[in-house]
Amino acid sequence: MTRKYHRSLLILACVLALSACGKDNTAPADQTGAAAATGESETGGIALDPQEQTKLGVATAALDAARYQDQIDGPGSVLDVQPIAQMMADLATAEASVTASTAALKRAEGLYKAGKAISEEALEAAKRQAVANEASLALARTKARVAFGPDAPWLDANRRQSILKKLTDGTSAVVKATFPSGLGDGNEPGLTIRKLGNAPSGPSWKADAVWTGPADPTVPGPTLLAYVESAKGLTPGDHVTAAISSGKQSDGVIVPASAVVIAGGAAWCYTVENGDRFMREPVDLDHPAGGGYFQTSGKSQTLKAGATIVVQGAGLLLARETGGGEEED
Repeated sequence: MTRKYHRSLLILACVLALSACGKDNTAPADQTGAAAATGESETGGIALDPQEQTKLGVATAALDAARYQDQIDGPGSVLDVQPIAQMMADLATAEASVTASTAALKRAEGLYKAGKAISEEALEAAKRQAVANEASLALARTKARVAFGPDAPWLDANRRQSILKKLTDGTSAVVKATFPSGLGDGNEPGLTIRKLGNAPSGPSWKADAVWTGPADPTVPGPTLLAYVESAKGLTPGDHVTAAISSGKQSDGVIVPASAVVIAGGAAWCYTVENGDRFMREPVDLDHPAGGGYFQTSGKSQTLKAGATIVVQGAGLLLARETGGGEEED
């Protein structure tokens, strides 16, 4: 063989060797990328010493036990006080008239039986007045039931004055809500009310006095009325969302929203092992609650009461674990 031929063989051998080295170097990188896409780390999480944790601003907290119950939502509004106040006034007037005419009739009957100075005509007039006033009261009560349902708390004369005062000074309110999808089974008493557009973690109001109201012909489904005892922040005309609890309660924990990161189209949080190793765990976003997301006990062996998770700095941990660029909004 000539020297030129030997040189060609040497060059070919070098090319093949370099090609083989390129394949070996790319294989681990591809595997790492696949692991990151599935939320797994080759090292089984990420280890950070206390100094690194402080530098990244990592903060942790223990998960507390929590209970969750499905809720059914419906649109609603805060009712105008004036029609309610007028109806209460009509009821009070009719009740006072009945009280007065009943007393007058008893007095007239007593005088007539005793042969005192009262004619039979006067006695009959007292009877007619008493009957007329009873009819007026029955009509006022019927109007009140038709307008606001048969179980409205102000139908109780003993509560009416207190309710009227709180409604007129704005410390309480009446909310009407309709539930197009129905109420389901096993409803718990009470409504949770939020202004339309407010975040789940925003202000809310609890109404324990809830009763069935007249049906709204423009919206399918049952209508509920609620008396909100402490209604500071609610104004007549406000559009609200009302939620009623339904079904069985579940035990679990709530992962705060600040602990959740999104990667590869899924939600995750980081749990802490031995104080310095951080493991990525999937988070179920189907049940928002208490400023975070409820996780049912039994579904996750890791996200349970007492477990420590990262509540601040999870996004930076994700970037460190995956090499950056995987966190999504």
